[in-house]
This record gives sequence, C-alpha cells and structure tokens, in this order.
Amino acid sequence: VIEPNYKLGQPINLVVTTANRRLTIDYNGKRVIDTRYTIDAASFKAGAYARFSVKDGGLRPNEVCTLVISRLAI
Repeated sequence: VIEPNYKLGQPINLVVTTANRRLTIDYNGKRVIDTRYTIDAASFKAGAYARFSVKDGGLRPNEVCTLVISRLAI
C-alpha cells in the first residue's frame, strides 16, 4: 500500500521507471519503491481495469476502475 489515506478521486503524481533491470516508483515526489527484477520481459498497462478486491473475494468482472492519465511518456 503506497498511500493508506488515499481518497477516491484524489489526483496523484506517479512516476514508474524501468531501466537496466531496476524498477523505481515515485509517488507525489517521494521514492516509494526501488528494486531490481530478474524477469526477461514485462509490460505496463494504463487505463481501465476490472475491479479486484482481496477483501471482497477477488475479481469482479462487471465492475471497472478507471484511471485518468494526464501525461504518459514511453
């Protein structure tokens, strides 16, 4: 959990960077993840997702969460 006090609809600044088998994630200007990985290939998906909740029993395919992206650089 990056932000336990997040309120639905609250804008955030999330920077996800991968290079040389290293993943870093900055959340609102603060480095929250900096780790190495060993997989040979990976993908990043941005957009709408099926809702998943461990608390509520898993995937709910008829419900979606939408992510509004104001800037995406590849």
